[in-house]
Amino acid sequence: APEAVIEEAGKISRESVVRVAGPVKAIAKAPGGRRLLAREFRRRGAEVAPALVYRRGRPVVAPDELARHLPSRGVVVTTVTSGEVLDNLVHMVDARTLARLRAAPLVAAGERVAGLGRRAGFRDVSAARGPDPESLVREIASRLRDHRDSGAGQ
Repeated sequence: APEAVIEEAGKISRESVVRVAGPVKAIAKAPGGRRLLAREFRRRGAEVAPALVYRRGRPVVAPDELARHLPSRGVVVTTVTSGEVLDNLVHMVDARTLARLRAAPLVAAGERVAGLGRRAGFRDVSAARGPDPESLVREIASRLRDHRDSGAGQ
C-alpha cells in the first residue's frame, strides 16, 4: 500500500488512508504530540490509540548559553521544526538574544509552524516546503542568498 502523505495541519492525502474507519490506528508519540494527526483520523471514523513512547522536555540551560554560541556578526538563520521547539527557544534565551533572533530570518518546517513564529514576534519568517531535511536546507540557503544579495546582516 502506498505510504500516507501527511500534509500541514494533519491532512492526509492518498486514497489508501482516506477511509480509515474500523480497526484501531496506533500513533507513536510523546505526550501532547500528534494531536492534529489523531484528530484527523478520528474525524474520518477511526479509533485512535496513542502509544506514548517518549517524553519531551525543555532543556535546562543558562539563559545566555545560546548567545555565547551565536556569531557576533553576520546573519543568523533560526530553524524550527515544531511549535514545541519554537516555544522552547523563546523561553530558553535571554531577552537580548530573543530580540536578535526575532529580527533575523526564521525558517519553519511548514506554514502552521511559520504562523506560530509570526505570533511569537518573529518578523522575517518563511516556511520550508516540508519538514524533511532537504526542504529545510533549501529554504535556509534561499534565505542566506536573500540576505547576501540585499547586503543585510553585514
